Amino acid sequence: MARLHDSAFHLTLYSAPEDADPWSRKATRDLSALVIVWQDGTGAFHVKPYCWLPGDMKERSEQDHAPHDAWARLGCITPIGPTTDPR
Repeated sequence: MARLHDSAFHLTLYSAPEDADPWSRKATRDLSALVIVWQDGTGAFHVKPYCWLPGDMKERSEQDHAPHDAWARLGCITPIGPTTDPR
């Protein structure tokens, strides 16, 4: 875990255990997310989530019994194609 400290900004980065290698396999079913949280000068917290999902959204919605296709249309998740493999 790494921490960056500034009087107006605090960031904590969490990483997977050293023996986990998320890039060693093609993820074709994982719902992934990055959530950024920050506190402004008034003390209010702001949250900006980014979620992405591989695969066909309509097919995934039927298989998972979850409205992935509706969430994608609303901009809540981003369809990214067949896999999360960056190669």
